[in-house]
Amino acid sequence: MAWNKNGGDAPTKPVKPKAWKGLLAGSIVVAGALAAFVAMNLKWAAHPSETEGKPRGVAKIGEAVADLDRIEQAPEAPAESAEAKTRRERAEKIRNMSVEERIDFLFEEAEKRPLDLEPSTNRVFATGTEQVLSWIFTTRLGDAPPPLPRISIHDEAHLAEILMNANEIKDTDSDRVADAKEMVMLAKEELKKFIKAGGDIEEFLEYYRGELVQAHNEWQESQRQAMQVLREEPELAADFISEVNGRLREKGIKPVMIPPKLLEMHGIELYEE
Repeated sequence: MAWNKNGGDAPTKPVKPKAWKGLLAGSIVVAGALAAFVAMNLKWAAHPSETEGKPRGVAKIGEAVADLDRIEQAPEAPAESAEAKTRRERAEKIRNMSVEERIDFLFEEAEKRPLDLEPSTNRVFATGTEQVLSWIFTTRLGDAPPPLPRISIHDEAHLAEILMNANEIKDTDSDRVADAKEMVMLAKEELKKFIKAGGDIEEFLEYYRGELVQAHNEWQESQRQAMQVLREEPELAADFISEVNGRLREKGIKPVMIPPKLLEMHGIELYEE
């Protein structure tokens, strides 16, 4: 039967069997996906408390709310102790002071704290001031001087008590300890005079340490010259060393030290007066 070209719907081509099968399979896949999507949403609507199948944003909001609950239920920090509060308030007070105000404040605090003038069992002197005096005034002239630490504010606040404290020499003291105590007592007398003349303890210690530095420098130079003469003109070394040591002796500085074997090698004998 021929198609009527003048009227009616346009004819469609017949679909081959393989194309029908493809369309049918695609329809089944689409229908299955749509059914799964609907089932998932129905399940979430029926059980909103479950996170499985929830939209990502809803799950994150739930976690954030749970975190807030945990934070609100966390135990409070322990209350500040009275001691910690006192330390904090003191630190804040000092921080707001000028340098001069801080020094005055700390000095007044040190004056209120009692001074223990009884040395512990393993110490010769009870205070740092007495120990520093011992280091300075028992150093032999010519030896390298010890470093000079600063006197503590506590010792400065109680300096009068320290200077009046008698460093009693005990029967159990060794000769070295007894000599140190005696030197410290003599140094205290000199320090009293220095302070009465308008000086302070820091200036006093710096002055005497400076004397030690000068003596050490002179001894080092004398030692260098003696060794040089011994190497270059050994026949003059004995007289030169004796003369140098005589000059050092007059100043209370220790003599130059020439190794005995080196003197023996050059046939030199030194006689101390």
